[in-house]
This record gives sequence, structure tokens and C-alpha cells, in this order.
Amino acid sequence: MVSKDEEYIKLFYNLFVNTIRLRGGEKRHFFPFEFFKKISLSFHSYFCFSKFKEEVLAGALFLKYGNFSHYFLGGLSEKGYKTKGSTHFIFWSFIKNEFNKIRYFSLGGGRGGEDSLFHFKLGFSRKTKSYFISRKIYFKKVYEELVEEFLKYKKLKERPKLFPEYRDI
Repeated sequence: MVSKDEEYIKLFYNLFVNTIRLRGGEKRHFFPFEFFKKISLSFHSYFCFSKFKEEVLAGALFLKYGNFSHYFLGGLSEKGYKTKGSTHFIFWSFIKNEFNKIRYFSLGGGRGGEDSLFHFKLGFSRKTKSYFISRKIYFKKVYEELVEEFLKYKKLKERPKLFPEYRDI
């Protein structure tokens, strides 16, 4: 099932936050509800759910533009944790419905090794690519302008400790 109704965005938000809590996620991963609401309006986003007997077990958020699609975030209900296959079903349904419309499908990152999410994603494809998270600033002047505008907009006196400093979570 796919929906952008506010009720389902709230449902996805709750699934996501509960999953982050259960996994012991860092504070920075607890995005506010407004973040998801904005994504639903701003991007080519798909909030997908798996249900069993009218009970939602899992949710996944995919972003799609042109012939590229990306799995962004997901969450499970308590019953979804106990029931095998609810997230597999979402991925399978999304891929089946989008197969002829997309050329590239990114499952996102993983830590490798014994990371269960990484192994879940390997179940869909064995193709992996290296990626790097960088703190290098290539256009210092542009970056400083963005930070200054952000500080003014938020009425902040100190620069945030996050990177990039104009990020608002």
C-alpha cells in the first residue's frame, strides 16, 4: 500500500521513531514529524506499507526522480519485528511496480560486517559501491554564505556543531 495522506505520514513517523528507539539510534536520527511532512510535499516520495489483516507491520520511504530511485528510511511495528518478511514484501512490491520505470535503484548504505540492515539489502542485490562521507568544503565562500544566512534566519548567535552548519534537524 502506498499513501501520502497525513494519517499515513504520521503512521510512518511513529514506525520510524519506534524503530530508532529500539535500535538505540543516536539523537541526530530522530527527525521531527515536519521533516517527513515536507518530504511528502517536496519530493517524488513514496510512503509504502505492508499490512496483514488490516494491521500495518512495516513502512518504507522511497524517493524517486526520473529513472533513479532510492530507499531512504524505514520502520517496523512491534508485530513487524516478530513477523518475518514485512519489509521484504514492501521492497518486492516497490521493485515490481517500478521495474520498467527506473534504471537505478539505490538501497542506501550499510556498515558491512555483521550489520543486519546491510545483510538485508544484500538479499536484493550483491552489487555494492564504495561511498564516503566527507566534511571537506569545496566552495568555502558559498558555504560561509549559507551558514551566515542560516544563522540570521534562525536568529542564532553561535555556529551549530553539526556539519554542515546550516543543517536544521
